[in-house]
Amino acid sequence: MKTIVFSAFLFLFTGTLYAQHNNGKLIGKQLSQVTAMVQVVQTPKVVQIKKPSFIFFIPDKSTIDSLKRAQGEDGFETVIEDNSYQDSEAKIFLEKQKTMREQDAGITDNLEFFKSNGTIVRINLKKLNKIWGIVLFDGKNDPVITTSTNVETDYKKYFKTK
Repeated sequence: MKTIVFSAFLFLFTGTLYAQHNNGKLIGKQLSQVTAMVQVVQTPKVVQIKKPSFIFFIPDKSTIDSLKRAQGEDGFETVIEDNSYQDSEAKIFLEKQKTMREQDAGITDNLEFFKSNGTIVRINLKKLNKIWGIVLFDGKNDPVITTSTNVETDYKKYFKTK
């Protein structure tokens, strides 16, 4: 939040000085330079979830590169194949339940869940050391983080079904 406020201040302050100095001429060039500076300082993407949903989350490129180095190219490809298969099975299961819809979170670490009682639950996946998985959210209760291999069991517990 501080980054956004500071960036907005920097943008307005620099643009104003330039406009006063040049009587408002050629302000576009100066503002585009400031905008480029602001874009370098990005705040983390926050995905807001307001309806019952299931969200698959995946690691970012730097985490994938790190995993490749740690496991070796062949070992990593095996993990990817296994995860892809398990994720597709989990998605088929979740879509059959008709209680939630899939929401694309893209690559992010920050999720905000808006519960029906008005409270917001914020989850930072990186702080929880979660890089791959699924979040289940019914719109009423706190979301649950699970894996594609445990999704059926965790779904049944979360929705209290048999």
